[in-house]
Amino acid sequence: MKIKKPLTIVHVIPSLVVGGAETMLSNTLDRNTCNKHVVICFITMGNIGERLQDKGFQIHVLGVKGILSFPGAFIRLIKVIKKYNPDIVQTWMYHANLIGGLAARLSGNRNVLWGIRTTDAIGVRSTKASKFIRRLNAWASHWLPSKIICVAKAARESHIKAGYSSLKMLVIPNGFDIERLRIDPTMRENYRISNGVENSDLVLGSLGRFHAEKDHHTFIRACDILLREYKQLRILLVGRDLDKNNAQLLEWINATGSADRFILMGEAADVVPCLSAMDIFCLHSRNEGFPNVLGEAMAMGLPCVATNVGDSSVLMGKSDFLVDKEDSEALANSIMGMIEIGKSNRLELGKKGTSRIKSEYSIDHAVKMFDDLYLSLS
Repeated sequence: MKIKKPLTIVHVIPSLVVGGAETMLSNTLDRNTCNKHVVICFITMGNIGERLQDKGFQIHVLGVKGILSFPGAFIRLIKVIKKYNPDIVQTWMYHANLIGGLAARLSGNRNVLWGIRTTDAIGVRSTKASKFIRRLNAWASHWLPSKIICVAKAARESHIKAGYSSLKMLVIPNGFDIERLRIDPTMRENYRISNGVENSDLVLGSLGRFHAEKDHHTFIRACDILLREYKQLRILLVGRDLDKNNAQLLEWINATGSADRFILMGEAADVVPCLSAMDIFCLHSRNEGFPNVLGEAMAMGLPCVATNVGDSSVLMGKSDFLVDKEDSEALANSIMGMIEIGKSNRLELGKKGTSRIKSEYSIDHAVKMFDDLYLSLS
């Protein structure tokens, strides 16, 4: 029997702070132990980088701090890739796709895997520079990468329409660690008590960084409607910049007249305690690829309301709790419907969501898809 030779795979990613792509990279590396993985990030190591380094992975930070530092960082990137002489260079997100792909080619490596993480191929709300990078990527997609990994079917379709090579695209959705994503009753109780939540309170939660694409404004306007109807409702906001230092966020919250019923937790290193404390989860984005946080909430048995963006409908299947984006009234009505069906029906919906994630979106399944792809290129 022929023994499979371990492959060396260099990953190129903008940073390693907490995010969907970064979490997926970390989860993949934890389980794809048959190969050697090296990670290069442009900006900062972040929490995920530190965690990976503690586990023994080689992490290289290029220290990009602006356009003037880019030429030197690009040369260092080529040198690091040459040093490891990898079998495959895998890049994550637009800037890394183009810059990492070019560096791989200049280092002599032609096995380049790109990663597409969003359905917004044009970058409607992006800066002019980011839109230009996306257009360059569409052109380069026909010759630079060997394959293009899309996180969602919706992402694949939108990028093909934007001019990306359809022949190179495949879909590998995010996978979830089912064993880790479980509601812990003790953790739930402690988290709620420490934040002044009563047993009789109903906690509506949101998880995700403060960004235009996450559309917290629409969510807070929906909450304004809900808080007038339900006196025991509390709103839990978790994610980067969702804290009392965010003046714009506080302005929106104060406008509801119910600021005391919002709990702002900022960025969380572990989503399990936050999700354990919730009774209903809401995804309110105006743009997503494969909505990682929605899958995590479903895995933990939370009943979910979501905007119908990216692959939300793929994850949730046929659901009465999918609404159009940027519509605060529709979002409020859907959440109201979830409240009105009662606790037992919400628990049943949560169980069905968990079963769906277990059967179709486990991390082990995603890792096997990556491993099969790596082998096909070696």
